[in-house]
Amino acid sequence: MNLLSVTVVGFVVVNRLKVQARQEPLLPSDLSMLKALPDLIGMVSYKLVVIVLLTILAVVFFTVWLEIKHPVAVGSWRARLVLLAIPAAFTVMILRMNHPDAVAYSISSGMGNNPRFYKQLEGSEANGTILQFINNFDMTAMNKPRSYSKKAMMQIKRKYIREAEIANKSRENEFSKQTIIFNLSESFADPLRVPELTLNRDPIPYIRAFKKQTTSGVMMSSGYGGGTADMEYASLTSLDLAAFAPSLSTPFTQLPFSNSYGPSVAKLFKNTSGIHPNTALYYNRVQDYPKLGIKKFYYLGSKYKIRYQKKIQNSPYLSDETAYDNARSVIAGTKKGQFINLVTMQNHFPYTDHYYSGTKFKGSGPALSDESDVDQINQYSIGLSYTDTAVKKFIKEIDSINKPITFIWYGDHLPGGIYNGLDVTKNNVALHETDYFIYSNKYAREHEGATKKLNYSVTDPSQFTSLAMTQTNSKVSAYYAMMNDVTKKLPAMSVNLNASDTDTNRALMVNEQGKQVSASSLSAKQKKLLRDYQLIQYDTVSGKHYLGDDFFTKIIK
Repeated sequence: MNLLSVTVVGFVVVNRLKVQARQEPLLPSDLSMLKALPDLIGMVSYKLVVIVLLTILAVVFFTVWLEIKHPVAVGSWRARLVLLAIPAAFTVMILRMNHPDAVAYSISSGMGNNPRFYKQLEGSEANGTILQFINNFDMTAMNKPRSYSKKAMMQIKRKYIREAEIANKSRENEFSKQTIIFNLSESFADPLRVPELTLNRDPIPYIRAFKKQTTSGVMMSSGYGGGTADMEYASLTSLDLAAFAPSLSTPFTQLPFSNSYGPSVAKLFKNTSGIHPNTALYYNRVQDYPKLGIKKFYYLGSKYKIRYQKKIQNSPYLSDETAYDNARSVIAGTKKGQFINLVTMQNHFPYTDHYYSGTKFKGSGPALSDESDVDQINQYSIGLSYTDTAVKKFIKEIDSINKPITFIWYGDHLPGGIYNGLDVTKNNVALHETDYFIYSNKYAREHEGATKKLNYSVTDPSQFTSLAMTQTNSKVSAYYAMMNDVTKKLPAMSVNLNASDTDTNRALMVNEQGKQVSASSLSAKQKKLLRDYQLIQYDTVSGKHYLGDDFFTKIIK
């Protein structure tokens, strides 16, 4: 009884905090974060922690008092078996709740349960937070396309091998012989792009000007206030997050990485590193990185040391500057080609703890619902200004290195808990736009023929590798030949928060003009390309792996 009471109190509190930060209820995939419980508690206000602990103690004392004053007789061993059998049967039923042919599905539907996987918060409000949590236990990675078969996959394989052969005739460079850096910049999104928000000064003048000189634009994020691992997963694998079944919210933690099959940009390189200047308790990076081809993982506590550990003022997080210092150290570790996946931490929430002194940024407008939001936008903007300075320094540093380096930089999602005056679903596109740029250093441009600027004003993380390959004039595998088509011919795609359970496509599609378009408006050729993409993804995560590893990694000569 005590354990149940404590669990319920904890569930309610954590669910409330997550809804405030991300407009999403607590889901089973979040349980993987229990490994990082001390770090997570550090992100919550001290006052709230004290209140929760006192509430839990009160509940424990009350239940103990009830059990002493009003004991309940358990009964015979037969009665005990029945009491054990009921929750066991319930647990089995939970695992079949999303299968239309299951008894559990009929019972839950008859009681009015509607999971609303496309709109988890609405599902939580309609069904209750606990039932919505239970709804998500029965996870399907991806629904099987009707045209999926070995014959269809072999046709697709031959098609994109031919496309790779054609593309590679005009491409001269080997991607694996260059230094490619993917940099996920935590919670970075230009606040001046947020509707109904005004700032008294620009927190990112360097990045804003720099984006005009190189391949850049906005990236459509599938998260709001969170979802870092999802954007990282999409950037590494080039898989489409919107193509997954709605009950799969976090591929990093929900997909069974039982083997290393499937696409990853890291698998194209012999020398590969991941850098995260924080602990590695979040998600399953320590276990999943090797299966994605990342051989060395630098994090706090790793055998691969984070050499530089600078913080800014009162922030508990290592700075972006120190993240780039560690990346520079790894770059210098080899003269050969390498892939680096850098995930920063500096601008992670909360923004209420006044890590930075000063009030040089002042926000106003309906996007900010109260003085707390005004205070948070000031703190957040100060953090962005530090990132702006750190990026400027790093660009100068890689320009001085005499080997080809291409730097793919992007923000993963907008910050949570600041723009409380805006309805996320009514500002679907604007509140899922972050920033990106792809920069090839001076050596890559002058000696390897890398392009300085491609015109892709709107993209999504799955397109980064194909964009980098195009910019560096690098040869492609059959998979990246397909992704080259996707990048050129399809709109950018992210998960659509406004999708309904009757929608056959849950992608938020945004064209080069930044306008949302529907799947039905795609041309016949675009629809065929999208089907190819989805078939390849299904074969990878849920199918029979007809394509084979060479489809992803073999560079067609």
